[in-house]
Amino acid sequence: MGLASEEKFGVKVFDGAKYDAEVSQFFRTAMSMDAACYRTTATAAQVNEFYKKQPGMKEVHTFAGVGVFQKGEATITVLGPWVNMKSNERMKDTLIEIVKSPCVSSK
Repeated sequence: MGLASEEKFGVKVFDGAKYDAEVSQFFRTAMSMDAACYRTTATAAQVNEFYKKQPGMKEVHTFAGVGVFQKGEATITVLGPWVNMKSNERMKDTLIEIVKSPCVSSK
């Protein structure tokens, strides 16, 4: 799904991150968002540094354990640790959410 996400959202997926079908499906069904979610054992700071260096990427906000980036119609959110919204379990790895922004027009 990494390559598919790059084609669909125009965003490179963090190297070694694994697609999480369950979390992605939760975003699509419960939140009605076009999303692809990935998980990695890398820290949020490491993932943030990766996205800061990507061509065309705009850093919206970063701080300890969180990063928000924008590229075209995609918003990338980095969370580590994070809470699984379906199970309410605190996860110790890093979640990368790549979401097509509904408020950005594609003229």
